[in-house]
Amino acid sequence: MTNTRQKIIEVAEKLFNEFGYDKVSLRTIAAEANTTIGNLTYYFKQKEELLIAILDDLHTTFPLNLVENLKGIALLENLLDAFVTAQVNESKNSFYYQNLYEITKDSDYISDKTKQFQKHLYDRVLKRMEDMQQEGLLKPSITMPEMTSFSYTFVSLSTVWLQQNAPYNNDLLPKYQITEVLCSLLGLYISEETQFDYRELCHSRGIAVE
Repeated sequence: MTNTRQKIIEVAEKLFNEFGYDKVSLRTIAAEANTTIGNLTYYFKQKEELLIAILDDLHTTFPLNLVENLKGIALLENLLDAFVTAQVNESKNSFYYQNLYEITKDSDYISDKTKQFQKHLYDRVLKRMEDMQQEGLLKPSITMPEMTSFSYTFVSLSTVWLQQNAPYNNDLLPKYQITEVLCSLLGLYISEETQFDYRELCHSRGIAVE
């Protein structure tokens, strides 16, 4: 059963996505959550505290999707699942990703937490690439700079994909999902022996690859 605090967070998430963070008041959230403003402010004295609670959950759980101590094809499966999770998170918290610059510039705390999250995610993805290379899932010719470049790209795309001026929102360009782009990029690194399995894994997750 959802407790009051969690219900408030879920309602705030829904309203932020629907109307935008700046346009939603604590009173609106309280009314939608069927509680009083006094009860809401018992848990969250300011709207920023609600935002922090939403982002803390996102920043804590997402990197954990990259499970440690895996071997063989399970490394690749887990990384593809992280691609899917990135897309789900962007849909669930689109208000944050669309307005990341505005949100972080107004809060030193959120800005710092976002930077830490990006660094943690980068480290996790790079370690996954190194493990995949050791397991023979990547082409032998792939270098450390190439692996760091992919890790950096993953973090970058996960951050800016939905921003208002990003290519994804440009009607003059094809509409690709982040999972499709990440899978296509990673496919360039995958060893010849693993290509068939890789494409099957992508398709099994509903990710279109050429």
